[in-house]
Amino acid sequence: MKLTTRLAHFTPSSVNADARTATVVFSTGARVLRKPFLEEPFFEELSLDPAHVRLDRLNNGAPLLDSHKRGDLSGQIGVVESATVDGKQGTAVVRFSDREDVRPVFDDVQAGVVRNVSIGYVVHAWRDITGPDDKHPVKLAVDWEPYEISLVTVGADAAAGVRSADMETEDMGDKTKPNTPETSPRERKRAAAIVAACRAAGLGIDYAEELLASDLSLDQARARILDELASRGDAAPTYTQRATGDMLREGRNLQTFDNPEFRRDAMAEALACRHTAATPSESAREFMHLRLVDMARLCLEDAGVRTRLLGPVAIMERALGGLGTTSDFPQLLGSTGNRILRQAYDAAPSGLKQVARETTAADFRAKTALMLGEMPELLEVNEHGEFTHGGAAEASESYSVRTFGRIFGLSRQALVNDDLGAFSQMNVRLGRAAAEFEAKFLADLLLSNPTMSDGKALFSTSHKNLEGTGSVITVASLSNARAAMRLQTGLDGKTVINAQPRFIVTPATQETVAQQVVADIQAATVGDVNPFGGRLEVVVEPRLDGTSTKAWYLFADPAVIDTLEYAHLEDAQGPQLFLKEGFSVDGVEFKVRDDFGAGFLDWRGCYKNPGA
Repeated sequence: MKLTTRLAHFTPSSVNADARTATVVFSTGARVLRKPFLEEPFFEELSLDPAHVRLDRLNNGAPLLDSHKRGDLSGQIGVVESATVDGKQGTAVVRFSDREDVRPVFDDVQAGVVRNVSIGYVVHAWRDITGPDDKHPVKLAVDWEPYEISLVTVGADAAAGVRSADMETEDMGDKTKPNTPETSPRERKRAAAIVAACRAAGLGIDYAEELLASDLSLDQARARILDELASRGDAAPTYTQRATGDMLREGRNLQTFDNPEFRRDAMAEALACRHTAATPSESAREFMHLRLVDMARLCLEDAGVRTRLLGPVAIMERALGGLGTTSDFPQLLGSTGNRILRQAYDAAPSGLKQVARETTAADFRAKTALMLGEMPELLEVNEHGEFTHGGAAEASESYSVRTFGRIFGLSRQALVNDDLGAFSQMNVRLGRAAAEFEAKFLADLLLSNPTMSDGKALFSTSHKNLEGTGSVITVASLSNARAAMRLQTGLDGKTVINAQPRFIVTPATQETVAQQVVADIQAATVGDVNPFGGRLEVVVEPRLDGTSTKAWYLFADPAVIDTLEYAHLEDAQGPQLFLKEGFSVDGVEFKVRDDFGAGFLDWRGCYKNPGA
């Protein structure tokens, strides 16, 4: 749990000049994207159920601060008189100090010049409310506690929900209790430093809690972190780990060029930006002018290798691991390649991914999706108040994730000659190849008309999702297909599920016809109205043309009906690049790996017309 800040606002018209008070709307529970350092981003929502908000601190005189300044009493400009939550928003009445230095602030508040308010709070308990369409996990704070209210300036930091430097204290429940009378400032400092060290090392909050619960001193905890890094790597700590450990012990900022890992990431971003035309960050801009051999030299020097007398060839050989030298240069190339590969992969046409649902798989075992049937109809309760039991039918479909990949090489000469064009193009092509592989996988799966768990083909007359006599794409044929989908029944065989089509999937040959039929036009008469205008999205899949240039399909929204699903492995969501010093290739060998799988989960959300 973290002491966090969030932008809020107050109502200028609520200012009482005589009492020096104002009413603050300190939360509306809006969804905010959080990007924790070295952790997965997530969306945060604050529950405004009165039972979920601890208001004791606010109602017992929590401070009104100037921009979250908690270092001394000069930062407190007032006090919170009262606070309430009504299910829709949280409001509080704050009273300003009559000190001379606070009067100008209150005048600006009264004049409507200072308008923004931010709250500091701690979340004690979360509830996962992630939906199928959410790009990041969504957490609902169902037990949270406001600690203070601050006036802040209008700026990017507050608007983006960025915490100030002194608000990064980690609250680990009863282990740390930051800002409570029972916890000393020394203990709070120890807890914050241990949590920061665990984050920087990528060990996570669970490991931090273990250290916080121990009696270890801060130095002992840092030593334990380095030992953990070594054991997890099954080897001695790398130079970067040792350097990071030194910075942790010295209490230095990890987000500077003094940190070899931070500098390596900045160099990787610079290399990628030079070949993707992306705008570099401030840190990456420092390295945009460096040649590849210059970056290799920096990596060697970070590893303690003297390079003053070494030429470009020797530098490159040693940076790649020659003569037993260890440096971050291979990781630099790998990070750069992954950035370029991922951009090309994301930019490639997605094909049938548009009609499918994306998910992840925990491992390579068969991923089974349970299809719950519709719940039984409600029956009238008799005069004796007896309820009858009912159950839902179920079925399941499964598929598994498999590993696909290839190995490629880049010569030592190309690296020495700073031929990053070849390096960049190789990774662009690898990204496109991975996207092409996945698109073809889905197209082949559709064309194979796989057998479902009931022993029948995906598209079949038994499933009532196959047109008996093929026809071209017209309003009439679309109308028949739509009606068939809407009349599909659940697993009980009688409940109409009303599956509404959202996509029409066609081979490239039928693209123009499909666009014409679903075009939204202004009709002069009722008979000229196009009922499908703007209601169907055309998805063109040219990989279908090799089998049939006439067949076309309708698909329901994957968020409504689980029809086609694809998955990557949880730890590798998309293609990844790995490299090592080449043995059969005099240079570097790159391996691209993609853990991917797909399967049809239900036939009721799709329909096929063989065409004519």
